Amino acid sequence: MGRATPVASVESVPLIDTNTGVTLPYSDGYVQLWYNSCTSDNYTHVVSELGHTTYVYAEVDRSDGAYAWASSTTSTSVWSPSLYSPVLKDSAYGYVVANGVAYYGQTLYY
Repeated sequence: MGRATPVASVESVPLIDTNTGVTLPYSDGYVQLWYNSCTSDNYTHVVSELGHTTYVYAEVDRSDGAYAWASSTTSTSVWSPSLYSPVLKDSAYGYVVANGVAYYGQTLYY
């Protein structure tokens, strides 16, 4: 992915089990919102360190309803496409399926 530097993580959140509501440790996986100050683009990065991960989904949402997403059934780490957002706030959303259990994470709007 061609991102001009500097790129900085705005926020990271751990994954949450959709069945139990239990928050996992960051070492099991997380969702990050990234911002590129050179291009005013935002990205979502989702990482799963859980065994038997079968699906990873990364979505960046802009406060006006625009969004960009990517997913993988073969990788444990996914970057969303960039979303140009010089003024409006963005949020990162991620979804992971591992061992037949679904997990998610979502940042606040920044």
